[in-house]
Amino acid sequence: MKRILILLALLGTTVTLTAQTWCPNGATWHFSFMQMLSYGYVKINYTSDTTILSKDCKTLLKVQYGYSYPGVYDTVQLGKEYTYLDSASNIVYRFFDGKFDTLYNFNAQIGDVWKVHGMHGSIDSGIVVVDSIGYEVINADTLKSLFVSTISGSCIGWNSTEIIEKIGCINEYMFPNYVSCIADLGEGGALRCYSDDNFPIFVTGESSYCDFITSIDSYANIQDFIEVYPNPTSSSIIIKSKLMSTTDMKIVLLSSLSQKIYEYDLNLEKEFLIDMSNLKSGHYFLQVTNDKGAYMIKKIIKE
Repeated sequence: MKRILILLALLGTTVTLTAQTWCPNGATWHFSFMQMLSYGYVKINYTSDTTILSKDCKTLLKVQYGYSYPGVYDTVQLGKEYTYLDSASNIVYRFFDGKFDTLYNFNAQIGDVWKVHGMHGSIDSGIVVVDSIGYEVINADTLKSLFVSTISGSCIGWNSTEIIEKIGCINEYMFPNYVSCIADLGEGGALRCYSDDNFPIFVTGESSYCDFITSIDSYANIQDFIEVYPNPTSSSIIIKSKLMSTTDMKIVLLSSLSQKIYEYDLNLEKEFLIDMSNLKSGHYFLQVTNDKGAYMIKKIIKE
């Protein structure tokens, strides 16, 4: 898919823009998600129009499709969101806690800020700042692109993400969530795909398919590519790669309550040792993410 970034630094260049649309018929997003021992995708789609506080709003239905250890596929209804586009200001608003808040401000310039709310109540808010601006050519449409982050001290927002007209967030979830403060896990992660009735599917490369529950189809068993021993163990475990070449991996050891104990980012060439001698006896979970984005989980017994 043709995707061209036009930098604003190219002064004197004329860029022809089409009028932005938001949530037209068929608008559908797929976002990845990963929550401790559960992973899959969140599907968000436009279902109907409605009127709220005299505003013509779009209704978005959110559904989470996931796999949870030790082998449960489930579908969770996450509820609805209500948004509308003010075409005069080019701002997308979200109905939240009885009022409309700015979700995406496509009229913002570099250095401009706006306030956003999270998913867990009106007390959770943060300030988003525009770091840079560009344009993307996607499906022959030239769309404005904002690169944003949160100001220091903000709990809510986006760590560092690109937001594109018509589509929204690219490398983080559609709606802002916790970025630097301790809180519940968010609903979703990076965008996989977007499409609508007049906009062919836009694929970011985040996942193999829009509706792919990561890792289950490609690695049904952790033993397919790594070996973990001894298990049970009284002191430590060794993680050994079965692949011929080195592999970038994230390794996380979790308690039986899904609390993170250890986390490692490493290039697994042969083997890696995790010392568990100071941990209490019981069940633990080893979660491994490979460089292809596949997740594997194995139960570890500490004697």
